[in-house]
Amino acid sequence: MAFADSKASILTAGLSTVKVKIAGDAAYYSLPFLTDESTLEVTQISSQPDPKQREYGLAFMVNIKAVTRATDITNMIKMLPEFATYDVFVKADCINGTKFYSAAIDATTGYMGCTVDLINDGDTDRDRRVEFNFMMAVTAAEYQLAITGAAADGTPDAGDAIYEFLSLVVSDITPARIERFDMKETSSGTWDDVIRNLRSGSFRASLRGDSDSRKRVRPNRFRIDFSVVYMQASSTEVALIDNYATRENDYRIAFPDGYVTLNDNCGVNFRWNVEGSVDQSAIITISGGGIVQPSNFAALFTTGSPS
Repeated sequence: MAFADSKASILTAGLSTVKVKIAGDAAYYSLPFLTDESTLEVTQISSQPDPKQREYGLAFMVNIKAVTRATDITNMIKMLPEFATYDVFVKADCINGTKFYSAAIDATTGYMGCTVDLINDGDTDRDRRVEFNFMMAVTAAEYQLAITGAAADGTPDAGDAIYEFLSLVVSDITPARIERFDMKETSSGTWDDVIRNLRSGSFRASLRGDSDSRKRVRPNRFRIDFSVVYMQASSTEVALIDNYATRENDYRIAFPDGYVTLNDNCGVNFRWNVEGSVDQSAIITISGGGIVQPSNFAALFTTGSPS
């Protein structure tokens, strides 16, 4: 086998499908409506150089990124903790006919590591999205198995951990807009502060963990980060900053299709900013973050509008 000049081998890029199977499930499920940010990358892991500073291939690092715009709260967001609970097998098919199937290496141990990011960081002109990153180190022999082997799709079963992925449709593509930001004192039962005049806002939930010896991330925690830029910064709002900053608060962030409630999960920072001249607005930036256990993540999200 050798490289040879062939016009027919000059192919287009792009991922056609990325399918995932949770260990123990009956079938693979597609991550639908991928963006063009989705990629497959295989990079050589080199040995230590010899006295002549020559390096040789030791293994290969495989990274598959699948960014889906289907972010329905029930059928996608609430399913994300499953990627912390179970091992994940991945099938990536490229538009040009090439592929990488992790289960073709081994149907039991060929799972990949993963990180997951729920990203809501724009306005109406940008999609909310979920970015899946799958990774593992493979030997040369395993690499050949993965790019030539087979892995059957299986038959979906209602008992599968991510069976709800079958219900994702194009109408589940949602704008990355934050409608409002609510606050209340933790000891109070009333959401006293409803903030709507937002210039911008962002919310991100990142599933993270530590890597094993195969360079597979084994996720076990969600990192939550949020930020909103409030366009009301009169003496009334400015006088409240110290009160909010020195008490325990609950927070609620509303999206076009639902909201997330952060009770004692996150801390917060306030920043009052007056810069530039009269052609700009004074602002108050409210940001915060914290760690959430996967078992508690799904319950943070609610469909519909907050009361």
